[in-house]
Amino acid sequence: MDNMEPMDVRVGAVLAQQQQHPHPHVNVPSPSAAMNVAEAVSPALSSMSMPQPGEIEPSNEADEEASSKWQKRHMCEMEGCGKSFDSKWALIRHIRTHSRDKPFKCTYAGCTKSFKGKDYLEFPLKIHAEGNPYACEHPTCSKTFCSPKSPKKHIRLWHNPGGKSTSMEQQLRERIIKMATRNKEKTRKYEATIRNLMDDNESLKQRVAELESQLYRLQGHAPPAST
Repeated sequence: MDNMEPMDVRVGAVLAQQQQHPHPHVNVPSPSAAMNVAEAVSPALSSMSMPQPGEIEPSNEADEEASSKWQKRHMCEMEGCGKSFDSKWALIRHIRTHSRDKPFKCTYAGCTKSFKGKDYLEFPLKIHAEGNPYACEHPTCSKTFCSPKSPKKHIRLWHNPGGKSTSMEQQLRERIIKMATRNKEKTRKYEATIRNLMDDNESLKQRVAELESQLYRLQGHAPPAST
């Protein structure tokens, strides 16, 4: 290795050999020429310092910046939740859902309802001012509701649409009548029992008075005057 010629001289020798043996299509160097080229290039490659795996710095700064735009900064710290929000106020509103705190009270006179968010007050105040906009369509019912689904559910449960099955209203009416009849029967039984007891009491009083008068006669005393 000490007698190694300079790299420029060896490369020139390789080029001279290629010119002496030209190929009509592809210039293929001889094995000795290939070895000379490898020996010439290897010192240059070995002089280059290759970075170690731990020394490689991440080049995804643009990706991190893009992902940070989508990352929500305000995260709920309640156990088992893990939700995050873009704004602090959205997080505060969300935290109220974990508690029973309802700081926003209805300002309508006589209303005692309260709500977790200020925006929830708009609909109740509208109902107080205008009334429930959805009414039951049954001719004998005057109930109104604040939700469009509530009248349908109310009619299905209470007014027996179509007559296919016994409605809730009919069931309750039958139950009330049955309970009232049962109570009347019990009341009649109790009244009869009380009358019998009162009659027995009067009979006992008369019997006691008769026995007292007989006792006085046997003793030779006049019976006391009845009051």
